[in-house]
Amino acid sequence: MLKIEDMKFLDLNEETVDLFKILCDWIGMALVQARSFASAVGERFQTAHPRLISEVALDHQIAYFGHLGRRLDLDVAMILVNPLETQILDDSDRTLLIDAFAHAVEQSLRQTDVAFECRRRGPHFVVILVGAPPTQAQVVCDKLAAAFADSLPEHLREVRIKYHVKRVETDHE
Repeated sequence: MLKIEDMKFLDLNEETVDLFKILCDWIGMALVQARSFASAVGERFQTAHPRLISEVALDHQIAYFGHLGRRLDLDVAMILVNPLETQILDDSDRTLLIDAFAHAVEQSLRQTDVAFECRRRGPHFVVILVGAPPTQAQVVCDKLAAAFADSLPEHLREVRIKYHVKRVETDHE
């Protein structure tokens, strides 16, 4: 829709109407491309950080590692990292929060640990630890929490972050 607020009657002619139609088509095409791009970004597997995987793969990976744990008789644990009240943060602060978590993952986790960046309900994170019994997973969680706190910019250190360690259930449990 195009709204014309001020135009002289004689300026409204066939050429002007054609120009308006072209302009509306161009805006519509730009909107379709923007929505397509946003959808593609949301569905990609890799994030901007090499050690963080998109939430698109999370459910599949939890099931996969659960089956792997059952097959190899390994414990599989999950750390849920949930920064609270992130809706009050602006986009740049949310990006800084994600950057800080990625840095904490680099500093504190093994190469075999898998970290996920989730954005649907504001930024939150999941880490899957293969071969980690609950007590060891809690040690890793504490180490990750300390590294995350150290990586946060000064103005974001007031953000409360909830950590929860849970066991990934396997089929034989």
